[in-house]
Amino acid sequence: MTKKSVPPSSPEAEQAVLGAIFVRPQVLDKICDFLGSGDFYREAHGTIYEAMLDLFRAGQPVDLVTVTARLREQRKLDEVGGPVFLAGLSEQVGFATNADFYAKEVHDTATLRHLLRVAQRIEKACVSPRRTDITARELVEQAQSQIAEILEGAKFTGSKGLARRLREYAESREGEFDLPRLYKDLGIVSSNQQKAALMALKRMVDEGAMAKPRPGVYRMVLDEAVPLKLSDAGPMGREIDLKYPFGLEKWFVTFPKTIVLVAGEPDAGKTMWMLNVAHDNFHLAPIHYWTSEMGLPELRRRVSQFDDFNFVGAAEWDKHVHFAERGGDFADVVKLFPNDVHIIDNLEMDDEFYRVGSHVDAIWKALKGGVALIALHKDPAKAYGLGGMGSAKRPRMYLTLEPKKDLSGNIMRVRKFKNWRGDINLKNRVFGFKLVRGCKIISDDPPAREY
Repeated sequence: MTKKSVPPSSPEAEQAVLGAIFVRPQVLDKICDFLGSGDFYREAHGTIYEAMLDLFRAGQPVDLVTVTARLREQRKLDEVGGPVFLAGLSEQVGFATNADFYAKEVHDTATLRHLLRVAQRIEKACVSPRRTDITARELVEQAQSQIAEILEGAKFTGSKGLARRLREYAESREGEFDLPRLYKDLGIVSSNQQKAALMALKRMVDEGAMAKPRPGVYRMVLDEAVPLKLSDAGPMGREIDLKYPFGLEKWFVTFPKTIVLVAGEPDAGKTMWMLNVAHDNFHLAPIHYWTSEMGLPELRRRVSQFDDFNFVGAAEWDKHVHFAERGGDFADVVKLFPNDVHIIDNLEMDDEFYRVGSHVDAIWKALKGGVALIALHKDPAKAYGLGGMGSAKRPRMYLTLEPKKDLSGNIMRVRKFKNWRGDINLKNRVFGFKLVRGCKIISDDPPAREY
């Protein structure tokens, strides 16, 4: 006889997790976000864990007495082994300090079982006499979808990571957000992950960090209030004489602690836009230019293409503009020079684009009397740069750069425009331009509204 294979499982680790919860119920706060009752191989263990979660979610004590009572109410006490089995779990004191390790072991073996079931379904579909009912391509697409869901579950982190991600996401949003959007942006797909997110949100609401205006809708509670004295600003407010491409300073007032964001499609000119700002504002030295894309040879070549480079020279550039390579955590360096001009070219991000807003927010908080101009990548199919509207919360001016439809040049769209001078608000205005030698911006005259 062929011995039947046993699916991946670890009953010992499952019992260790349950025992740890009985000894130290607070460990549930660390593991409930990634470990669900369906992750337990033995059904009895999953039933006990679900009863523990029910009590925990309701804010009730989780101990031998309450869990026994809950299972008795559900008429499941005998099927899980009765009071004697539960009492045995509660005596396993040694497991309490290693709850994270055992919970991860249970979660990992559950992931392997999910993968095995998908593999078996794929094998069955491939050899089935009815395989002609579905094409090979459709089989591959189904397999990819199923494995992608398993991958998301395998990558999912614990409550501390989830709470951090939820907080960063909420802080990056301007105003309210709903659950479907949250799940989509954070890649929360499984029911266990969604339950974990709801629990984390509930904890933040209970703590007062999050508000829930109506069912399924949340917003961050903003309890930060920095005192501002009008007498410190002068009669009209102190203005910084910062010059911009297209002469935008004729319409835009740059105050201390201002952020300007420029989101550009590939080859649309965002680096040259930033270099032009550095070139035209030597009078505000020192200017800190943080680059994450250019090495020294490329930087020297680009700067040397300005018409006056032979007259000004590299030494003069070095005197006024402090170039440095940096890939992230820009708020840390802004804190070192909070009253200077900072050019960040560019704010690189991984696949967690929702975090763009929180990075911009951190840079804004690090500023005092200075200014930060931030370059950001933009997808051609999107209206805003990475992070979407979340990246537009702090900037007083938000610009996007993209090619003209007929490829005869580029356009700059004014997406957000605060602090305008006089009665002219340039919001939604479109400027056409061409790049000459990659450094000189030739503006169309007059600026058009659409192309």
